[in-house]
Amino acid sequence: MENTNYIIGINGTPTVNEKEAADALGNNYSKERKLVLGRENKKTGRATRKVIRSCRVPASNELFKDLITSSELLYAVQQLDFKKSPGPDGIHGQFIVNLG
Repeated sequence: MENTNYIIGINGTPTVNEKEAADALGNNYSKERKLVLGRENKKTGRATRKVIRSCRVPASNELFKDLITSSELLYAVQQLDFKKSPGPDGIHGQFIVNLG
């Protein structure tokens, strides 16, 4: 038997495609409210909390204060190059497309 990683869908069965996997992950993480790391991950926890706090700082650039329209978001997603590795957030472009 081959060892594989798979994601359990909302209905409790393994997902069969990327869209189902993205939906299941989105559903799961939308319920999360707090990042909890144990003592063995103290260094990782500090670094993670630092990154999260830095994301909460209001943007000083006026460009980032405007709301994004759905057409602008759709255009940006269509421009993603799936051959490139993910950015600092670690999220692959294909994952974003399949979030729906």
